[in-house]
Amino acid sequence: MNYRKTVFIVLFGLSFLLLPMVAHSQTLSNQSASTGGIYGRVKNVATEQYLNNAKISISGTEIVAFSDETGSYRLVGVPVGPQTLLVSYTGLDLERIEIDVPGNGRVERDIGLSSVARYGGKDIVKLDAFKVKADRELNAQMVATNDQRYAANLKNVLSTDEFGGMVGNSMGEFMKFIPGMSVGYSGNEITGFAVRGISGEMTSVTQDGAPLVFGSYVRSSRIFNPYTSDINNTSRIEVTKVPTPSSPADSIGGSINLVSKSVFDNDKPVGHISVGLNANSRYLETLKATSTSRGDKTDYKVQPALSFDYSLPINKKFGVFISALYFPRAGNNENYRTSYRTSATGSGASQAAPYVDSLFEMDDPRVYTKKNLSFKADWRVTPNSILSFGLALGENKTLIGDSVRYASVGAVGSPVPATGVALDYGETYSHGATGRGRVDLRSMFQEFNGASETASVNYRFDDGVWKISGTISQSDSYMEKDNPGGPFSNITA
Repeated sequence: MNYRKTVFIVLFGLSFLLLPMVAHSQTLSNQSASTGGIYGRVKNVATEQYLNNAKISISGTEIVAFSDETGSYRLVGVPVGPQTLLVSYTGLDLERIEIDVPGNGRVERDIGLSSVARYGGKDIVKLDAFKVKADRELNAQMVATNDQRYAANLKNVLSTDEFGGMVGNSMGEFMKFIPGMSVGYSGNEITGFAVRGISGEMTSVTQDGAPLVFGSYVRSSRIFNPYTSDINNTSRIEVTKVPTPSSPADSIGGSINLVSKSVFDNDKPVGHISVGLNANSRYLETLKATSTSRGDKTDYKVQPALSFDYSLPINKKFGVFISALYFPRAGNNENYRTSYRTSATGSGASQAAPYVDSLFEMDDPRVYTKKNLSFKADWRVTPNSILSFGLALGENKTLIGDSVRYASVGAVGSPVPATGVALDYGETYSHGATGRGRVDLRSMFQEFNGASETASVNYRFDDGVWKISGTISQSDSYMEKDNPGGPFSNITA
């Protein structure tokens, strides 16, 4: 057993408890009878959602604070006496609040923001059956715009509520809407991305600042595959395109940070559930299991899908969040090609009179299945600190079966042997010369199996003067590829 490592971990953990105590005592000692403090939380009263990066300032002074991910804010060193709070948030009306600050003390004041133009005020929320979805999208855009406005660096922010439920809830389906981002496909699935044209190998991906990994069957690849991700437990996607000196050396292309949902995001329990059927248009004619090129196996092409997430604030200090996803999807990247030839020995072909040289048909049925389960617990240890624990598990399986049929009449018009039939063709047919044609029948089966596991413990302290945060995380992932050949996988005649 490595005792030095154990002692280091214990001391590192205790520092999270000791440093806030020292910082808080220092903050109290800095206050005098002529100053005080104001703290509380800011939320959108129409949506009951707590707001991140709301700007709170004292009128006539340079005292400014921004709310954190839980909507909490803290103003310290505020002059004693009557003061005016100015609270602003992109898309909502400016709020002015009169407050009396006591000497050497703190005042708790929760703030509710609204928009008369959008909601009709704080006390009256107008609902319209035809605008509910639009309001949800506008609220999500408002959150993303406000985060970009007050970001410390140039970045794009995308709120996951802006587009609602996406196919498979994959991170890649959201990222393709971010400016400067291009995605790569394998069949119908997004399996990679590039920021500003730079390969995904040079872009780091994190969850709340903790690195995420993705196992690849290609050992030299460092590209994060977003297919295994589940967006259910993510509230925002932040893309920073301009690396700073503090950025890791593997982030030349930029960095992507997934901000997890928190039970402190809302003032009441919030949940979403989605149940449906996934089907490819090619397989809508039957609900039975149909054959593939994978030996004698059959697969159901119409399958049920389930997506679920629920946030439960048990009280003001503790809450839990859970999400689950089961998503199978069948697809087919079929391909058909006809090739023409304008010249061939002994054929008389020309650009004015070409002939059909070959036919190519590929049947490429694919079945993707992904399963995800996420859990998170948030505990407000003190009014100024939050301890969070998160766990995310994922499994994915991809089955690909290719069946290729290729026929060619050849590029020579004379037969072998010479007593055979020569090449003959017209506008609607081609008859190959004896001994010159070729037929290929090929089948190939690929199976990919992968799994991922991420666990993290995060501690945040912020009393308005001191800001301390630390994360301990572990991310594991693997991907295996199997290419069983089987009998008669390639026949040529």
